[in-house]
Amino acid sequence: MRVQKWELANKIKKLRSVVPKLTTAPILQNILVENGTLIATNMELTVSTKLPGAEGESMLIPVKAFGLIDQLPNGEVEITKHAGGNRIMIKAGDSIRNAFETMDPAEFPKGSMYGTDDGWASIDGEDLTRALRNVLYAVAKTSAKPQMCTVCMECSDGILSFIGLNGQQVAWDKIPYDGDFRLLIPRTAAEQLISTGLEGDVVISYSKLAASFRSDEYTISTRLVEGEYFNVRKMFASEGTGVELIREAFAKAVRRADMCNEDTSPVPVRIDIEGDNMNVYIKSSTAAYREALPITTDMADKLTIAFNPALLKTTMDSFTDDRVEAFFQSPKHPMIVKSKTSQLKAMLLPVLFR
Repeated sequence: MRVQKWELANKIKKLRSVVPKLTTAPILQNILVENGTLIATNMELTVSTKLPGAEGESMLIPVKAFGLIDQLPNGEVEITKHAGGNRIMIKAGDSIRNAFETMDPAEFPKGSMYGTDDGWASIDGEDLTRALRNVLYAVAKTSAKPQMCTVCMECSDGILSFIGLNGQQVAWDKIPYDGDFRLLIPRTAAEQLISTGLEGDVVISYSKLAASFRSDEYTISTRLVEGEYFNVRKMFASEGTGVELIREAFAKAVRRADMCNEDTSPVPVRIDIEGDNMNVYIKSSTAAYREALPITTDMADKLTIAFNPALLKTTMDSFTDDRVEAFFQSPKHPMIVKSKTSQLKAMLLPVLFR
């Protein structure tokens, strides 16, 4: 096959995160080229993309070739498979060539082992990517509860919700959509959807066990997580008193306070609110930082509440608004943050302080 280096290298970059670093099935450490398509899988997640110039081809590109392809000079790259064997030759120009031992492409598992034809939906790729990115920070990386390691896509009553939570944070975004389904998308699949950057209409087909996201150029198939999800509507049922914050000023104050934290035993960031004044405060054995911030809403009763500074920063950074609304009830109740320009809202549990 003859392909442009920049296109081949870019497609491999989009697929290489799916290729497992450690596996009991070495064939998975290859990308399959099959009739104009590149395919990578780890048996939980499969990504495929079109590659013009590879029509009619069938070969495996091994993981050890990825770096070389990325560093080749721009221009046409020729990759050929040796007849009667599983070796490929990579050529660039008149001066660069290298042979790699590979495996039999016929043995490569090409995709999901489960069907995805029980239902379908169609959503704009930018809307999908934006909503996933808005909630991904709140999805647990590891948990004894598998549902916490997923983005819940739940559609009902004309609203498609995207939800992530990890036991301390909750993020919930919504877009209008008519449908009736619920998919628990593993965190790794959500990360792949975001990094791939699907464009145009994305067709989602799904079954009880798997889902596939297909754009004109890419198809991403993933195994789903089974089980019930958490009742986030109940979590957001009670809000408390609202305070309007200048988001960037508040986030920067939290960062400055956390810079004064101790390295070995960090302490919470404390928020003191009274009337139309807010103080961001942190006190450790080596520092006592305080920063005053104006707020546009009066808090009738004084409130002091504390948060893990790292979680507070990621919560505020998930918003892009100049101003957001933060709702407080008591030092033991979570803070709820709402966007003023979209349907995004978040929740953060407080921590105990002295």
